[in-house]
Amino acid sequence: MKVLKPFYYDNFKCIVGDCIDNCCHAEWEISIDKRTYKKYKKLKGQWGNKINNNIGRIRSNISDLRYGKIKLKDKGCSLLDEKGLCTIHANLGVGYLCNTCKVYPREITKFGEIYERNLFMSCPEVARYFVRHKENFYFNMGEEELSDLDKDYIIDKSYDEKLYNLLWDSRSLAMEIIQFKEIEIWKRIIFLKMLCDKVQKLINEENYEDYEKLLNTFRNEITNIDVINSLDKIKLVPNVKINFIKSVVDISERVSRNKVKYNNLLEQYKKLFENDIDSNFENVIKKEYEFNKYL
Repeated sequence: MKVLKPFYYDNFKCIVGDCIDNCCHAEWEISIDKRTYKKYKKLKGQWGNKINNNIGRIRSNISDLRYGKIKLKDKGCSLLDEKGLCTIHANLGVGYLCNTCKVYPREITKFGEIYERNLFMSCPEVARYFVRHKENFYFNMGEEELSDLDKDYIIDKSYDEKLYNLLWDSRSLAMEIIQFKEIEIWKRIIFLKMLCDKVQKLINEENYEDYEKLLNTFRNEITNIDVINSLDKIKLVPNVKINFIKSVVDISERVSRNKVKYNNLLEQYKKLFENDIDSNFENVIKKEYEFNKYL
């Protein structure tokens, strides 16, 4: 099978208890696939009792991958030991882990004849790698045999080949733009937004015939020094920027109810601006400049 994956995919390893935000301690649903759920139900003795007292069926929107779930305790998995480590893995082995615990943060998706592997950015260890990596990112294409576990997660849907080709080439250009490190990151983000708008317009119009010409023209435009320098003429509108920042913080606070770690980060962010963004606009710009320079 043709498999496309980022260069860091095979190097990823879960750091378990050393993770700054262990997914076993999160408030997420830990779904159990049907095969593993039935394997748990057949267990006898101490571990059969322990596991079956801490799992339950999912009765709505069920599928073979979302057949049951592990009950949560103190906003985390109820099958952890006093050190916060997995008792199933330690006592029964990896073969008794449900698919969710075996797979996350990995994912596999099928597009045409190509299978794409990736890692979810919701995993702090994946995010840490992104932040620390200094070189350009790239993907490797190679032949691989898929495991039975892979096959459980692959949904083979029909697709529009012309749309697929547009998105494939647009994604490649998006990666070029975001890694165009000769220009400031805010300019790259603007060019990325412009690309998204152009591609979305083609999709809305179902106009896929001459998309390659459009992408090549756009590539030439954004590498033109005059176009790049023209962005410096964009003037900052303080009240718009401040209102945008405040709205983002406000929305973040509303959606993060009961998430203690995230709320603590929001509080630290507000303290950075001395809890008064309105009257500290110059301070906001100064901090932003320092952050962009660091980034």
